[in-house]
Amino acid sequence: MAKVDRKKLLKKPDEFLTLSDKAIQWARANMRTLIIVVSALVLAVVCALGIQAYLRYRTAQGANALAQVFPMYQRAVLGQASKQEMAGAMQGLAQVVEKYGATPSGMQARLALAGLQYSTGQYAEAELNFAELAEDPGTPAQLLPLALRGLGQSLAAQKKYPQAAQAIRRAIEAAGPQTAILLKLDLGLVLEAAGDKKAAIATYRELLKASPDGAAAKEATNRLVAMGIDPHREPR
Repeated sequence: MAKVDRKKLLKKPDEFLTLSDKAIQWARANMRTLIIVVSALVLAVVCALGIQAYLRYRTAQGANALAQVFPMYQRAVLGQASKQEMAGAMQGLAQVVEKYGATPSGMQARLALAGLQYSTGQYAEAELNFAELAEDPGTPAQLLPLALRGLGQSLAAQKKYPQAAQAIRRAIEAAGPQTAILLKLDLGLVLEAAGDKKAAIATYRELLKASPDGAAAKEATNRLVAMGIDPHREPR
């Protein structure tokens, strides 16, 4: 593999991407749609009118409970919350999870709670909540890649690199093409942190081949350069 001048090509400092911003932005943007879609799918497969009414009631109650917590959660995400407000947001989300965990709103609340736990350094707690979503057969397909990615990031933050890489590989399999590109970058970062330079380089090159432009490609290029690899020259 060809060596390159790091000072010439490296354009930004070494950074390890975090989950919270992208996942939480997705959750906020898709919350209403996800509740409607998932609720409709659940109700479509239930035949008994009494059970349908109960599920509608639970879904509505869960959505209402999440809506009440959302202003505090939003302030926390935007970095505008005090420590007390952050604790209140996490407590409110935990209560939604406890009461309505099986509903779409309960799953959104668990994802949001795990994101806040991760962003505040509570990696073991975040791991548990992300794992709960990742292993729940009822988790919507839209949420599964985010849950698996969060699980991988939480594990990586605890230096559990083999488990982290496995979770992110599962996220790549569950994600659509565009999301998979971002997840490839995450996988490369985990492999690099684990000291598996060969696998990290191969992963970054796969990302660049699939999507040579964009922020993920730029970061992959910078990581290759940081390892002394010319990203524009194919390995012999």
